[in-house]
Amino acid sequence: GTYFTTLGVPPARGRALGPEDDRLAARVVVLSDEAWRTRFGADPGAVGGTVHLNGTPFTVVGVAPAGFRGSYDGLGTELWAPLMTYDVVRPRGLDIRRRSWGWLQATARLAPGASLDSARAEAGAIAGALRREYPREDARLGFTVVPASTLPESMTPELSRGLLFALGVAVLALLAACANVANAALATVTDRGAEIAVRMALGASRRDVARQWLAESLVAATAAAGLGLLLALWLRDGLLALRPLAGFENFAPSTDVGWRVWAGAALAMAVTTVLAGVLPAFRASRVDPAQPLRDGATANVGGSRGPWTRAVLVSAQAAVALALVAVAALLGQSLATSRWYDVGFDRQGLVVARANVSALGHDATASYAYHATVMARVKALPGVSEVTAAAVVPLGHNDERRGVTVDGYVPPDGDAIPMATNIVWPGYFEMMRIPLVAGRPFDEADGRPAAPLVAVVNETAARRYWPGGQAVGRQIRVGSTPVQVVGVARDITYYAIGEPPMPYLYLAYGPSQPYQDGLTFHVRTAVGPAVMARQLTRELRAPDPRVRVVDALGYDDLRAAALLPARAMGWLSVGFGGLAVALFVVGVYGVTACAVAARRREFALRVALGARPESVRADVVRRAVVWGLPGTLAGLLLALGLGRLLRGVLVGVTAADPWSLGAATAAVLAVMAIAAWVPARQVGRRDLAVDLRN
Repeated sequence: GTYFTTLGVPPARGRALGPEDDRLAARVVVLSDEAWRTRFGADPGAVGGTVHLNGTPFTVVGVAPAGFRGSYDGLGTELWAPLMTYDVVRPRGLDIRRRSWGWLQATARLAPGASLDSARAEAGAIAGALRREYPREDARLGFTVVPASTLPESMTPELSRGLLFALGVAVLALLAACANVANAALATVTDRGAEIAVRMALGASRRDVARQWLAESLVAATAAAGLGLLLALWLRDGLLALRPLAGFENFAPSTDVGWRVWAGAALAMAVTTVLAGVLPAFRASRVDPAQPLRDGATANVGGSRGPWTRAVLVSAQAAVALALVAVAALLGQSLATSRWYDVGFDRQGLVVARANVSALGHDATASYAYHATVMARVKALPGVSEVTAAAVVPLGHNDERRGVTVDGYVPPDGDAIPMATNIVWPGYFEMMRIPLVAGRPFDEADGRPAAPLVAVVNETAARRYWPGGQAVGRQIRVGSTPVQVVGVARDITYYAIGEPPMPYLYLAYGPSQPYQDGLTFHVRTAVGPAVMARQLTRELRAPDPRVRVVDALGYDDLRAAALLPARAMGWLSVGFGGLAVALFVVGVYGVTACAVAARRREFALRVALGARPESVRADVVRRAVVWGLPGTLAGLLLALGLGRLLRGVLVGVTAADPWSLGAATAAVLAVMAIAAWVPARQVGRRDLAVDLRN
């Protein structure tokens, strides 16, 4: 009831939720502005109207202001209901009043004069008091107090690494661009040596020359920033194209370009101007005005260290290009591996659809009857060879865990083991082609009211909790209910490709084992996934049109959600890597072309004295490659650093994979040699007399 007041969000219409709504009987909701406009046609009469959540009527008491998207901007919230209606809005058969179920994230506003440290100390004192008052339930209770602007703690390990990776490759691409621009500007200093000399001869100071150069860099950077923002506005919606079909229904990150984006662009422009403009400006201010005016020479304008400076910049570009190409190769190899990765079950021809039956108001017996009826209807569909159902889909986005006590095993903390759990229909293991290494699978008698509760565990659970893995016939407790283990199933991939082995528990579905949200039907068919998904949706809603069907699609589309991090990082690496390679090619070509132009007289003299043009060209290419060798070594170190951010994403390949790193190194060196060969071809093709005379 304090949600809207704590966040400082007044309602646009009606009222917000208040403390008086923190009652079990309060069936009220607040709509988002978007839901009010799209679902209710912006009707002012919507306030005071009724909406049904899982078959239960709720009264609309208010509309949130436009632009308020909830606590987490990336997840689109359409309505807010009182916390105490959780069992109605999202029934899962779990008691929200259970003290040992830690599932809430609290948001608080600091009091005047309070600091984050004082809030942490106070929260720690509260946790200590609760641990003393409830020594069993709250034995491990603790609070983590962080600024609300940070990522949610539960998302930090994976998401923060992904965002840090994206930021890293973008920064590397920006540095490559800066090096390229700086190299071009240094070449411009050489070309404009006579102009600079004339300016200084007419009274311009070295500071005036440097200021002019920085001003030109600022103008160019401002124009580039404007074009970049226009490109960002054009491409921003393309980020959402990476979203898979399943598991991200409410994924709605804001694509508005606010002041933070403009400020970031301005900061990037300023940094780019400094990085790319200071060195050329300094070099221009150091030009000796006597030399260009005396003999028109331009080869040494800017000092003898000019070529070495450009070589260092080319080497930096080589490092960035190699790092990004290597990471793209790692991710590409990982994605290719994931296609043939043995997940432990047969995914060929699988189509899935989840039936949310919470709106039906069924008890356990009626819920089982619904699933049995639908199972028979689906089996009769043309093209369906097998069908089963389960609460959790392997590599899907749903997760169920139960507190399990193993007789004879004492966990280190003395508490129940939070074991990943799946509730499955009889015939699940046969249909999914998951072999049992011991015992038996579930049959039609399991899960019936008069039958004892039974379970199947996986190999990892059997090895971890029973000596010699002899789990069949042993007893466990799921919560406080005794359950007998009747089988041991082979380990499969449950949540993520490449995950470490984990204990897993299967329970038989039946009238004595209800699942309130409904099961996901698994169908094996030769019919196209889209066609079968439509037929499956129709059959799931046939017994009652109130059933909400979720994620009706082919298994490959559902599996795409598990590969989203690798796909997103792969596209980022390919995009920025391609940009870095293009900049690198331009940089190598430009530096080599300048070197060839500056040494034209030397090359003509060598050819006139008997050197073969081919050997001179090879020498130019060799020198260009030598310039980039330190960069390739630095690039390998950068690739290893970026690879550390990919742990948990790479499948079948490590960050130090020699094939990927070796292929990236060879590709960068080959590109460098080709980019240097193009301007080197001019050696020996011009009139030697003209080059010697000029």
